[in-house]
Amino acid sequence: MFTLINIILFLYFTNQNNVLGKIKFITIGVTFTLISFYLVFNIPFLYDVMGSRIGNISTFIGEGSTTEGSINNRAYMVKFGLEMFRDNPLFGYGIDNYRYLLGESLIGRITYSHNNFIELLVGVGLVGTILFYLVQIIVIKDLYKASKHSNNKPLNFVFMVFIITYMVLSVSQIYYFSKHFSIILVIGAILGKMVDNLDFKKG
Repeated sequence: MFTLINIILFLYFTNQNNVLGKIKFITIGVTFTLISFYLVFNIPFLYDVMGSRIGNISTFIGEGSTTEGSINNRAYMVKFGLEMFRDNPLFGYGIDNYRYLLGESLIGRITYSHNNFIELLVGVGLVGTILFYLVQIIVIKDLYKASKHSNNKPLNFVFMVFIITYMVLSVSQIYYFSKHFSIILVIGAILGKMVDNLDFKKG
């Protein structure tokens, strides 16, 4: 999913400025998506890794339950996290404390929530969660603004796409402590400010 979303978003940003580009984006994007889903559901190895899970997620969304234990466990973790968040919404219980709160609820089950939003809402509350994502939104905005005046437009789009994809997949992964994401965010912030600095020097 990370790769698929990256490719689709990059195609969109690089082909958004004219009608022909938008048609190209839609054509390539739809074709690539259909081929990807065909391969996932028809190649046994890919089906075992991804296809079966996608099918079970669809069943869970449609019917409210599924036979796959990991999806049911994650659903419980989200529900539990929201309950903890409601009890202490502003500042949370402290970073990385979700696992211990869950451990008190489920004896012997001390683990993280597998959901970046929930992990942050429980750990640092609404204030910390907003600040965490606000930084990313600012970097995305700066990168987009810089892409209009930069010779490194594709590079700006690459880092925009990485950050957006991490945000989209917040519901299925934890990345607030990821060193790789921190490096991506820092480089993105630098690229987003390069045009402003060059304009300042020219002025």
